[in-house]
Amino acid sequence: DLKLYSTVNSDQDNAHIQLCLNNLGRWGLKCQLSISISKCQTLHVGSKTALSGPLAKTKFHIGDCELPEVSAVRDLGVTVDGIMKFEQHITDIIRRATIKAKLILKCFVSRDRKTLLKAFITFVRPTLEYNSPVWSPRLHKHIDSIEKVQRHFTKCLPGMYNISYDERLRLLKLEKLEARRLRTDMLTTYKIIFGHTIINNADIFRLNNTIVTRGHHYKLFYIRSQCEARRHCFASRVVSLWNKLPAETDFSTLTNFKRFITNFNFDSYCVGKR
Repeated sequence: DLKLYSTVNSDQDNAHIQLCLNNLGRWGLKCQLSISISKCQTLHVGSKTALSGPLAKTKFHIGDCELPEVSAVRDLGVTVDGIMKFEQHITDIIRRATIKAKLILKCFVSRDRKTLLKAFITFVRPTLEYNSPVWSPRLHKHIDSIEKVQRHFTKCLPGMYNISYDERLRLLKLEKLEARRLRTDMLTTYKIIFGHTIINNADIFRLNNTIVTRGHHYKLFYIRSQCEARRHCFASRVVSLWNKLPAETDFSTLTNFKRFITNFNFDSYCVGKR
């Protein structure tokens, strides 16, 4: 698999992308490796104005074949759209998770609460959480829609129907899905900052070098942006919560950090429906 991407501010930038595609086509012919043109697509990412502007109208080719322009593309299990709202991806995972949850309740002969809950954790929850740092929702309607899958499933468990959602979570020893996404964000941030990934942390974050009078010593500098997609992307979204981690947070090793945030209560930082 191969992705070619570039910032486009002029016709010259579009010409550079086409040059790269031409080189790719020649490389394929030289190495006798055919390129599956039917699987190649063009996705323009930017504001709605930019997506409808003249620079976005450029058509790209590999050889004599024109690459189709799409509004969203599935990449490593995540559906990416042109304005980076991930609405199509969220709708899709909710649909698939809801079907799985209903099948568990319908097809399992056992009405044992622990068995049904284990099936939910094994088959449904990963569908709702896969790669969440990339697409984690920012709109309340999406946050509540994802939570609704777990809310409805736990309500259908034996003896849980007339109990509030928060009480059900306490009795079943579960967390809100939103809180689990926040914890995953913090764990991913730690891995990037402390070099546990191949990502250069300087490309994502900038440590705040001002004198820290309270809190921990690994606070990040928040970069302001007027672009909505940028404000809510992973690199910007996690900064506020990361900086709010308490001073006693154990950053010594990944294992110790994971143990600390596992016991940390993220419910107070959730914005979804109570």
